[in-house]
Amino acid sequence: MSGQSMKQLLFDYDGTLHDSAAIYPPAFRKMYRKMVLDGVAPQREWADEEITCWLGYNAMDMWRDFMPNATPEQRDFYGAEIGREMIQTIRDGGARLYPHTLEVLEELKRRGYSMLILSNCKEEYLQAHRESFDFDQFFSGYYAAETYDFMPKHEIFSTIQMEHPGTFTVVGDRFHDMELARRNHLPAVGCRYGFGTESELDYAQHTIQDIRELLELFPGR
Repeated sequence: MSGQSMKQLLFDYDGTLHDSAAIYPPAFRKMYRKMVLDGVAPQREWADEEITCWLGYNAMDMWRDFMPNATPEQRDFYGAEIGREMIQTIRDGGARLYPHTLEVLEELKRRGYSMLILSNCKEEYLQAHRESFDFDQFFSGYYAAETYDFMPKHEIFSTIQMEHPGTFTVVGDRFHDMELARRNHLPAVGCRYGFGTESELDYAQHTIQDIRELLELFPGR
């Protein structure tokens, strides 16, 4: 995968660069315990895989799947509980990137690739990661779905394209990323180590099991 068409890399974040299984399930369980105590949810236990299936979803889609009958007030209140817990964990140094992520980003930058992040997350969440990992040394743009009222990624891309003219390759682990690529006629790399199912990555022209494989797909100039 070489040539001018690969110059800009548009990364998903959770499940692609960040192993959010370290911070999301504990925050979700804490929130759910509060919902049980408040009498708005039944007592039950949650397996990690039941929780991580929502990673990559935006907040609105997650709640529609998790508890479709929740009121807007409940979604806002308990969703904020999850967000606060995760952001505190990030700021306490508890977030973790996938192994070798920083060295891969450093090498891609050295090779001349411009890199951006588009995530189905809230602004404060992405900003906390940006500061925690000093991402400004690698990335030239950050896009959180909250900024655009949680519209689909494939629609947000029109803004990215206007602000960063040129060609893109999408790198992600969920169907949202593949839909972004497909609808905008972009090549895509699917990350099998993330949280999506195998079929979600059917559109991807290449799939990887380890982030270091990006260095094989995007050689130096």
